[in-house]
Amino acid sequence: MAAIRKLGHTSAARLLAPLQVMGRAPSCRIVDADGHVSGVHAELRWDGARWLVEDLGSRNGTWLAGVRLRPRSPAEISQGARLALGRPQNAWLFESVEPPVPMAERPDGTVIVAVGDSLALPDQDEPEVVVCPSPEGEWVIETEEGAQRTRSGAIVTVGGVAWTLHLPEVLSQTLTRHDEAATPRTVQLSMVVYPALDQAEVWVRHGTQTLPVGKRAVHRLLRVLVDARLQDQAAGVEAQEEGWRRQVEVARAMGVQPNALNVAIHRLRRQFGSAGLKDASGVVERRITEGQVRLGIADLQRLEG
Repeated sequence: MAAIRKLGHTSAARLLAPLQVMGRAPSCRIVDADGHVSGVHAELRWDGARWLVEDLGSRNGTWLAGVRLRPRSPAEISQGARLALGRPQNAWLFESVEPPVPMAERPDGTVIVAVGDSLALPDQDEPEVVVCPSPEGEWVIETEEGAQRTRSGAIVTVGGVAWTLHLPEVLSQTLTRHDEAATPRTVQLSMVVYPALDQAEVWVRHGTQTLPVGKRAVHRLLRVLVDARLQDQAAGVEAQEEGWRRQVEVARAMGVQPNALNVAIHRLRRQFGSAGLKDASGVVERRITEGQVRLGIADLQRLEG
C-alpha cells in the first residue's frame, strides 16, 4: 500500500487513500502546518495505474524530485521521490507507490485497512460491517440486515464511531478476473464431510495447484452453501440462478442468528484468502436487494468421510 512520510519529523508515515488533498487547512486529509504551505496546496490521486500529484494553484509552489511543478499539471510519482510543499526544504518522502487498498479512517486518524479485498469494521475478528466488492464491480456494505451499495468518501457509523471509507474508484486492479490465478471463478472446490465430527475438510484446486483450506467449524456455512448450489445444479436450475438462498434460511440451516451469519461469511472469505485464493470476497456472493447469498464457486465436489 502507498505511504508518504514527512522528512525531519518523528510522526508515522501516512497511508494514501485513492484521493487526498495536502495543505494547511484542517479539512485536508494530509495537513502540513508549515507557514509556506497554502490552505489547499496539492492533490495526490491514483488514476488506476499510477500515482499523480497536482499543484492546486498554491502560493509558493510544489516540487517533485527537485523540479517545480506547473500549477494544474499532474505529474507521475515514483518510488522514493521527494515532494516539497511551499519551499524545497519542506519535503515529504514517498515510501511506497503501491496501488491503494480499501481502508476506513476515524476522525482521530486511526486507519483500518482491508485484508484481501474485504474491509471489516470495527475489527477483523468480530465485524459488524464488511465493505467488499460485488460481482458487478461495485463496492457494497454488508451488515446483518443485508447489503447496500457504497462509494469512496461515504461515512459509516459503527458502535458510535464515524468511519470515512477510502475505496479505489478504479477497481480493475482488484476486481478483474485473474485468468492465471486461483479465483472463485477458476477453481474447483472439493469437500469431504465428517458427519460424526461435525467437520468438513476442504481443498481448492486450480490446475495442478492445490490450496488446502483445512478443517474448521466455519465450514458449517460452507456446507450449507455447497449443498444449496449442488441441489440446484442437480435440478437443472440456470447457472446464474443456482445456489441463491435467503439469508434467514441459511442462518436457520446453520442454527445461528442473522448477525452471526455475517461474521461467518467474513471469516469464510478470510480463510479462503489466507489459503491463497484471489478475489476472496467472491467466495460468498450477495444480491443487494433480495437479501440472498450463494457460494461463488460453481465447480463443486462433495463426499462423505
